[in-house]
This record gives sequence, structure tokens and C-alpha cells, in this order.
Amino acid sequence: MAVNLSTFVHTAGLLPGGFTGISLLLQEVFSKFLHLKVPFTVFYWGLNIVPALICFKYVGKRFTLLSVWAIIASGLFTGKGCYKGAERKMLYTVVSSDEEDKLVRSIKKTDPKAFVNILQTKMLKGNFIMKKQD
Repeated sequence: MAVNLSTFVHTAGLLPGGFTGISLLLQEVFSKFLHLKVPFTVFYWGLNIVPALICFKYVGKRFTLLSVWAIIASGLFTGKGCYKGAERKMLYTVVSSDEEDKLVRSIKKTDPKAFVNILQTKMLKGNFIMKKQD
């Protein structure tokens, strides 16, 4: 699912997980309490550099370079709207089919004009954690 980050997550007062969410939180704290506008990338890169250095030393050069590339790509994840051609920030997430309706209702409640693209996953690789079924 791709969802416009600025119309759903930000408008709803939510923060994404990981260093992206922490960076946005720090940005808000600095702005609100210290009256300083610090660019998102300062926090994002600052938080990611320590794990990258540890990874470089203990895991390997190739893996670290691929990880850094992923960090750069995620910071550049923008889309161009087809209707007006305006640049848009996008959020990509994967949810189970059980959670799909709940998420879409929440998005539409927050922003009735939000663009939501739902795709069926053909294959999923990696450490996908499934909820235990009662």
C-alpha cells in the first residue's frame, strides 16, 4: 500500500517506526521547544551513521554499502502525482489482508482525498512475522 505520508501520517499526528519516526520526533521537539528548524536529514543520517559503522566493521563492506544505499533511497522516496504532476511524499507499507480494511478506513477518515494503492503480493521473502491465530 502506498499512502501519501504528509496527508495521512502527519495529519493524524502519527509517527512511523524506526529512525524515520525518531527523526521526525526530534525535528518536532527541536522546533517546538528550542525554536530551531533542523532538517530531517540531519537527524536521519545522524541516527543511521552509528549502525552503519558497526555494520561496516562486523558484517562487511558490501552489506554496509547496500544498506547505506537503501537509507539514501528511502530518504528520496517521493512520487509524482499523475493528476497535477506535483511531487508527493509517499509511504509504502505492507499489511495483511485482515488489516487492509481497517487501515483504509482510518486513512479515509483522516483524509478523504488520500490516494491509496492496494496491491496483492505475489511473493514475500524475509523474516515476515505472522500473528498467532487464536
